[in-house]
Amino acid sequence: MAHANPENARGCLKDVLLYIAIAVSLVTLLLLYAIHQGRAGQTSGLPLKWFGFAIMTALVFGNAIFRSNPAWDRSKFWKLLAVFSVLHFGLGFAILWHLHQVGLIDFFIVTFIEYAALNAYLGHFLNRAN
Repeated sequence: MAHANPENARGCLKDVLLYIAIAVSLVTLLLLYAIHQGRAGQTSGLPLKWFGFAIMTALVFGNAIFRSNPAWDRSKFWKLLAVFSVLHFGLGFAILWHLHQVGLIDFFIVTFIEYAALNAYLGHFLNRAN
């Protein structure tokens, strides 16, 4: 029976703890900012569709990057991700700019479709022979 490398396990644990710390920090900052605006009687001035798009972007790209750990050292991975992000932001801004509001279920469906598309895209082009 093979034993896991303790150094590798510690490295993975450090990565996970770092991701958790970053996520908790971001959520805390957003929450504190929202509380401050509420107490001051201010609004963000941004429709919720843009907040939904930001969350969708974080979920799609965050999960794809997290699950593609073995490809992080390949420049091709980051180039492919950059191309996909240009398409994501270009189409996302073009579509949302013309919509007055977008429902939560719409973001839910599109997030899963786009996540599947990104994973298929990365898998196809990363596994192709150069």
